[in-house]
Amino acid sequence: MTTAKTATQNPSRISLSETRRRLNSDGVLFAQGIQRDFGDAVYFNVPVIGRVYMLFRPQDIHAVLVSGADHVDKPRLIRRVLRSSFGEGLFSSGGALWKKQRKLIQPTFRHDRVGQYISRMETHTEKLLSQWHDGDTRIIDADMHHLTFEIVMDSLFTTDASANSQQLAQGVRDLGEGLAQQSMNIMVALLPDWTPLPAMRKKRRGIATIDTLIHEMVSQRQALGEANSPPDLLTAMLFAQDAETGEPMSERQLRDEVLTMVIAGHETTANTLSWAWAYLAQNPSVEAKLHAELDSVLGGRLPALHDLPNLPYVSNVIKETLRLSPPAWFIQREVTSALAIGETEYRKGDWFMLFPIAAHRDSSVYEQPDEFMPERWSEGFEKSLPKGTYFPFGMGPRVCIGNGFAMLEAQYVLAAIASRYRIEFPVQPAFGKGFTLALGFNKPTSVIVYSRDGQK
Repeated sequence: MTTAKTATQNPSRISLSETRRRLNSDGVLFAQGIQRDFGDAVYFNVPVIGRVYMLFRPQDIHAVLVSGADHVDKPRLIRRVLRSSFGEGLFSSGGALWKKQRKLIQPTFRHDRVGQYISRMETHTEKLLSQWHDGDTRIIDADMHHLTFEIVMDSLFTTDASANSQQLAQGVRDLGEGLAQQSMNIMVALLPDWTPLPAMRKKRRGIATIDTLIHEMVSQRQALGEANSPPDLLTAMLFAQDAETGEPMSERQLRDEVLTMVIAGHETTANTLSWAWAYLAQNPSVEAKLHAELDSVLGGRLPALHDLPNLPYVSNVIKETLRLSPPAWFIQREVTSALAIGETEYRKGDWFMLFPIAAHRDSSVYEQPDEFMPERWSEGFEKSLPKGTYFPFGMGPRVCIGNGFAMLEAQYVLAAIASRYRIEFPVQPAFGKGFTLALGFNKPTSVIVYSRDGQK
């Protein structure tokens, strides 16, 4: 048994019915309310699963995700639900396969390689901006999702997917909607995919479409060879070789990884950008400071890769958005071998729920924790944070492999759009409740975009 060196109280118990009742509130109120009323370590019992522990102390969170990482994994039940959709991609696999794939794919997302995709971000952002005009009413979350989808598609497949992009987009939507419906009910989650439920039919239809198109693209690249294939993520992964065996990924494994990146590579960044526009609209002084930095550095032009280091406030806005609205407001792990944290011993099969959305609002760490204050991310602040108090992309071995790509994309898109437009929300966005908070806005949100020409 491994013991993580951190002191924690003996967990208190909450009923499953009380947990469900509280989940009707948003994620912040749920997590903070549980911690306030029951303490830093709480558990409840769930049929089929067993004990689920909610841990709130930063050192306990770090103990689960980092120092105890070899004794936990993504829960088997969740992996089972995801596996039918994503196969054995990084998002849904575990154990030795996950470690092998992570090692094989990691070089694809090196910092020096991620910068190669900035031109694709430029192209698609300029395309979106060409469709905007002063005083237009836009559905901001739809625009952000369309933009990030186009960027990830181009980064993965270059132009190969252009003729089939609408088909692939529909396949992704079908899969995503079916998976969301399936995940909302634990009993439905346990059913096999062949059951004739609407959610399962939608998933099957989406997967069939995606599989067909990805197989066609892989076959084309294999015929062309690496030197003659487009320099994109698909080519990089297709011809990557295991350092020990020299073997490439199987076509099935490649399909699983590509599909994972299509889904995960646009949804979270789109939501982060949608939240950022909402926070900026609610905080005019922050918006003015952002515009001043952009005007000083860019002078009205769109940014280039070399501009981003000179736009620290842009980076601060994204970091603060991720603090208040992390891509996942809770993280789950299952104990795979006995683990002790402080005086508490956790058994194989126990689950953990950890809450970035609460840790990011720790009043002992963050001044005015509920306020949107990008200024807090001054030089050195992030390095000074206690472990377990800021982890928007997760922590430990399973930290998001695409976090560098996501940060680059979010910073570029924010800078490009804000250099040209100011965004106003006539009606405050309807932020999601409970589990839907992780998805950002829970209904289409209209904004008015105002050109900044002539304001400089």
